[in-house]
This record gives sequence, C-alpha cells and structure tokens, in this order.
Amino acid sequence: MSHKRRLFTLIELLIVIAIIAILAAMLLPALNKARTRARQTRCLGNLKQIGQAVAIYADSSDGNLPPLYYGNYQAPFLQPTLARTVFNVELGASSSAEELLKTMKTPFYCPDVTADSLGTHQHGSFAANLSHVFATSPANAYSPKPRKISGFRRPSQIQMFIDARGGTGRNNWEIACLVEFAGHAANLSGRHNGGANMAKVDGSATWDRREAIIDNRNDLWGHDNQ
Repeated sequence: MSHKRRLFTLIELLIVIAIIAILAAMLLPALNKARTRARQTRCLGNLKQIGQAVAIYADSSDGNLPPLYYGNYQAPFLQPTLARTVFNVELGASSSAEELLKTMKTPFYCPDVTADSLGTHQHGSFAANLSHVFATSPANAYSPKPRKISGFRRPSQIQMFIDARGGTGRNNWEIACLVEFAGHAANLSGRHNGGANMAKVDGSATWDRREAIIDNRNDLWGHDNQ
C-alpha cells in the first residue's frame, strides 16, 4: 500500500513565514526593553559600588570626603583616586583606545556609554555633585573644607554621583548645583528611560526622571540642607 507524501504549498509556506515575522515583531520590543532594563540595573550597581568606595575612603580619612581636584581645577582627583585605592585599577592613565576600553570595564562607566561617545575622556561617565557634597580643591582659597559623611542631615536623599553625558571636558566629571548653576543641566544624562541613576551620600543608589532632577525635587542637590 503506497502513501503519498503531502508537500506544503507556496501559500502555506508564505503564511508560516508571515506568522513568524509577526511573532518576531511582537517579541523584539520586549527583548530590547529587557536589555535596556538590564543595562540600567548594571549602571545602578556600578554607582552603588562607587558610593561604597567613597565610604571606604572616608573611613580611612577621619570621615572626610575626598576633594574633587588635585589642585586649583588642574586635574580630577576624586574618580582616579577611588579607582586606584579601592578597585586597584588606573583610571585616566592613557588616552589610547585600548586603555579606554580597559577603563570602561570599571564601575566608573555606565554600560550604555560607548567608547565613541567618550573620545579621550577616561575619568568615568558619572559626574560628582560639586560644592554641596565634594569640596573642589585644597589649592582653591574659595573651596569649602572637606565634608564628613556624618555631617549630612539627609544622606539618603542627597546625590553625590549621577549619570553624565559623554565627551571631553572638565564638566563631564562634575555637575554643580542646578539651583545655582542651571547651565550645568546640559551635562545631566537622561539615557535610562528618560532619567538618570545616582549614588546617594549614604551609599545607596536610585533612579529618577531627568526633569525631577533638574527641578531639584526634595532638594536632591543638597542646596539648603547639607
């Protein structure tokens, strides 16, 4: 007894292909959203590590937070020093593409930031809260004295590091209080779902909308309540 093998018709094959394409179109946005969310979570974890690194530095410095610069705005002190003393890596040691890729694996870089957007900027993709958290420089006569973590009345609410835009220039590793220096808002990133991750003075890390950060909701910058 012979059996004839049934073959798919061209129309049936086209229908199957169309169904697969529809399913892929439905799944891809969900997959992209999941990847985006994963990078945001990794970024938040990096900032939490930086917050803990600041706490370690302060614990070995009589409770004092580190200054932002070596001298009078000459070079960054804060990020490279934390990288070297806590994570045992060199940050900003070279401007070569190879060295930049190495430093981008440290907690000082957001996973959503690419090497192309950074140029030769090798001090991280997070900016420090200038003046209201970190003193600028020991060599600057107008710089406030180093602060102690214990001196903040609201350490869980005031941000000390926040997502910043890539590129070169001093202002990519500092953001001054937006209440006093509104122009610094241009350095604030909104790469994570229209918002930014940040490390708080107490070592925690949170996310908030870019507009809320610019509006200084709940005195996030520590302008009136340090």
